[in-house]
Formats: sequence, structure tokens, C-alpha cells
Amino acid sequence: MVLDQSDLASEYVEDILAWIKVKETKVSKLQLLSPQLDSRRQLVDWSCEVAVKLKLTTQTVHLAVKLLDHFMDGHDIEDPQLYLVCLGSLLLAAKIEEKDGNVPRCSQLNIFVKNFFPLSDFFSLELVMLNYFHWNICLPTPCYFTSLLIPHSILPTDHHNSGPILSF
Repeated sequence: MVLDQSDLASEYVEDILAWIKVKETKVSKLQLLSPQLDSRRQLVDWSCEVAVKLKLTTQTVHLAVKLLDHFMDGHDIEDPQLYLVCLGSLLLAAKIEEKDGNVPRCSQLNIFVKNFFPLSDFFSLELVMLNYFHWNICLPTPCYFTSLLIPHSILPTDHHNSGPILSF
């Protein structure tokens, strides 16, 4: 039996989706009881601005927000440290999602808070966050599902206004 590229891709996609679903069931549910919940929108917006300036990918931002939400849900964090946690979430997410050359250094991140924190705070927070997540920070986000399913959900034969929806 000879398999073509699309069969192989479909087989891999099915395996990856199955793995993501299992992984998603093991992630603890958000309680949404964080005392900092009122600041979430501002923190996410600020994290997105930082990510754009650092040229980080959408996948990195999604993972960073998920890490931020889960970490904030389990901690009562004072105001200046909230920004450190945002930067720590971006750093951990970038280490998972980005190519090595695009992972920001702590000194680069500290510029966004006008060098308010000593660099040792970044290293300490990174360890605290990794321990909180039991070193399991490769969490599924909507970006994983979207990137896997989009090629299978829109076909070259699909049309809108007499033209193709996407050009592949």
C-alpha cells in the first residue's frame, strides 16, 4: 500500500490531536478566583504589546496568557510583581514556542519595566513558575488546534464571492 503526503499528514494530525486532547484533560481547571482578576485585561494587553515589540509568535502569546491565567489563579500577587509574572510567562512560553534566536533575554524583558527588577528576580520567578506547573508548561492552546485543523477545514475548491477563500 502506497501512502501519499496528505495521508501521512492526516495520520500525524490525528495522533497530535489525540495527544492534545489527553493533555488538555490533565490541565487543572481555572477557578477564576484570583484577586488580580480585575487586572487581567490590562495585563494581557500589555503582554501582547511586549510580544509585538519582541516579534514573538501568536502561539507564544497564547501560551503565555494561559500560563499567566493559571499562575495568577493559584497566587495572590502584588501589583508591581504582576508585570514580572507577565514577563516570566512570556519568557517561559518563548522558550517553548520560539526558535532559540528569538527567545528574549531577561535583560531585554526588564527594559519593558524600566529595569525595575533585579535580573535574579526573573530567574527566581522562572523556577517558582516551573515548580508550580510541575515543569509541565507545554499546555495546549487554541492556536495548536487551529494550526492543525485549518488546512483540513478549508479546501482549495471552497469559494466565496466567486473566488477562493484562501490561496495556498
